[in-house]
Amino acid sequence: MEDTNVKEVEKVPYSEVEIKYRDHLIRLMEKARDVRDGTHEEFDGQTFKQWYDSNKRAANSYIPPKVNKEDVRTTSGTTHEKKITILNALLNYNLEPDIEAFDEEDRLVHELGTIQEDLIKKSRKLETPEYDDKRPFIYDDLLNQGTKAVEDTFIEYSVPSKELQKGFDTSDLKSMKWENRLKKVYKRCETNPLTLMDVYLGNFTEPHIQKQPFVFTRRMVHKNETKSIYGGWERYKYIPENIKLDPNEDATYNDWALKELEKDYVEEIKFQDKWGNNFMILLNGVMMFPVEEYEGSYSTMPLSALRGICEYNIAWTILEPIAGCAYGKSIPSKTKVDQAVFDEMMKMVIIKTRKSYKPPIANLTGKTLSKRIFEAGYIQDGVRPDQIQEIGTNMGVTAPEFNATAFIKGIIDEKSVSPIMEGQEPNKKATARQIVEQKQQGMMKMGLSILAVISLERQLSTLRMHSIMKNWTEAVDKRMIKLKDGLKEVDSYRTVSVDTKLDDGEEGIREIRFTEEQKEPSQIKAEEELVSKIRGKKYRIHYINPKVYKNLNYTFYTEITPTEKNTSELKTAMFEEYMDKSIQIGMATGRMPNLDYLLTRHALLNNEDPDKVWQRPEQPQMPPQMGGMQGGQPQGMPQAQPKQTQQPSLNAMLNG
Repeated sequence: MEDTNVKEVEKVPYSEVEIKYRDHLIRLMEKARDVRDGTHEEFDGQTFKQWYDSNKRAANSYIPPKVNKEDVRTTSGTTHEKKITILNALLNYNLEPDIEAFDEEDRLVHELGTIQEDLIKKSRKLETPEYDDKRPFIYDDLLNQGTKAVEDTFIEYSVPSKELQKGFDTSDLKSMKWENRLKKVYKRCETNPLTLMDVYLGNFTEPHIQKQPFVFTRRMVHKNETKSIYGGWERYKYIPENIKLDPNEDATYNDWALKELEKDYVEEIKFQDKWGNNFMILLNGVMMFPVEEYEGSYSTMPLSALRGICEYNIAWTILEPIAGCAYGKSIPSKTKVDQAVFDEMMKMVIIKTRKSYKPPIANLTGKTLSKRIFEAGYIQDGVRPDQIQEIGTNMGVTAPEFNATAFIKGIIDEKSVSPIMEGQEPNKKATARQIVEQKQQGMMKMGLSILAVISLERQLSTLRMHSIMKNWTEAVDKRMIKLKDGLKEVDSYRTVSVDTKLDDGEEGIREIRFTEEQKEPSQIKAEEELVSKIRGKKYRIHYINPKVYKNLNYTFYTEITPTEKNTSELKTAMFEEYMDKSIQIGMATGRMPNLDYLLTRHALLNNEDPDKVWQRPEQPQMPPQMGGMQGGQPQGMPQAQPKQTQQPSLNAMLNG
């Protein structure tokens, strides 16, 4: 049962060093809050909250309430539709990471990069909800505000486990019994989109997150969720339930919160100090980690313990840069004033049109007339036409007024996206190449949007890769193995299976087994063939020593190459044009293209099996060449092979 009464909790028994560090953190966080929340020229002279809210309203087609009875409640939604156009375009891109791994001698380890890509892909599938379901909300907020922060974290929480006993009757509640069991613990990588209102930077002028002196985030967490995450922590019992903020009270020894708290919620603050390698969690102002003093500086939970590297676990991207500012501009921030003018003109158009249909009337009859006199076929007795006169001119909207609205609309178009990106059809006689060129020209104004998303995805992929190397290499269980001298208990690690495109281009399953056991390449090859035959799908199996993998001192480069998702027909048309030109060039130069490759590629683009579509010609048997014949090789001599650069063996490296 949840507690309904507020309990008095004892004060945290902080050491003197911890008291000083807490006071130091509070001063840093309050200063960062006050600097950001003040008025800035970069925010058009508004406070951060005013700027944030005005962007959100313009982006979401906010319709303000009526001030006067005759007001018109409407909005053009122009900014919203422009944003949706860009959002749809961004969501139509594949933005999967392409990772290259280099060892200590700067040699490319291609297979390791491919494994990292598939591990990231799998981890995103295991999120709740999946990362692809979060992507529209992340991009939408980026387009709304011009800046987006996303946290990559590894969460661990517990939920009570219960089993309902059979044979209960809902008409007899006493027969309804269940058994309480051990709590079930969940662990997984998670992408956590953050609202800008809850992210605070140490330097307002630095746009690159990893160069910030410190970063902290604020989140309101329900007390039940707080208990499931932190209930087993030593200092959980010291968390106060209610905090009354008093700006005149010294927070050094008292309860403290960054902002006013909501009932039944706990303020969770995560403070990250990259340069001191410190990480601190505060729950309603209570520090959850101990603090020591080392060489004249404060030292607490290492930030590097989160993912093995001392980097902030937040990805930060900007849509349109503002010089000397950590925040960027968005389309709503640029067009919201123009849209307000356009909306006002739309309202005037509606009012003036109404006025032309139902003009103001001067009633000279001396009688009270109904509004029904404007209805078709209405008969009014005892009234002369000259006794009912229009007041003023009521000619409706004029051509110059329509031109003025079109002028404002054109300004908004120039500040956002070109009309071709909003669904205008290209020339029907255009070739596939010309269609692509037209789309590329239309995408020019989306360049910054695409770059911002690429930067965000690159940062998130890099953070996730290091999180996997740190957390997925931990043992998940124990098992017994039989040795010559008896049984031995060893750690058991996870196995990850990913549906992916294998090295030969075919679809299959890559199975990554973390284990300290070693296998010979011939054994792995035989196992792959056996598993593929049994399960009817091509398998590629990797054995990786988790301890070696976790401590790899390799260099990783992450690239994001955006490719459109729904362009199979266009790609096929372009490839057919390419085939025709290749054959023409081959006939003119006498160097014919590799038809087997072209036919195979054409079948794959049409999602067909090349072996079933194209019949391969039978190779004629050639008579054996004699040792002395021209072009033959002397008997017993190996055939010459082209010299190739040997890549390091992944199996040898990752199995110690």
